[in-house]
Amino acid sequence: MLDPLAEDLDEYIEWMTASVLKESLSQEKLLELKNTLGAGKTYAGSLMALKAELKDEKVFLKADHLDFDQVKAVINRFITPPIEETRRKQTLLALLNCTRRDLIPDSYIEVDFDAQREHWKKELEQM
Repeated sequence: MLDPLAEDLDEYIEWMTASVLKESLSQEKLLELKNTLGAGKTYAGSLMALKAELKDEKVFLKADHLDFDQVKAVINRFITPPIEETRRKQTLLALLNCTRRDLIPDSYIEVDFDAQREHWKKELEQM
């Protein structure tokens, strides 16, 4: 699974919080959560783990819903393992082994597709 890019991150955050917040996120609160997450917590796996943490917090507090500050507190407690290089390798392997061009977001293609694949191969070899 590819990590969410800027255009997908809003949807991931809404998905992550939908089952614990009583109301939908306003654009202001969505932006605040994006800033709280920071770059290191926006891997797809991290967002899935945070979703589970939020559900666990709701159960622990025996609450019907969490409020916005409680959601932020869970996010602030969460530490993502230092997997940047490993995640980049996984992403490159996923991109190189994908069998359907339409499954690769256009934002991953900087030049023509064949040239981009060669670039990914070289980057992976250098790692």
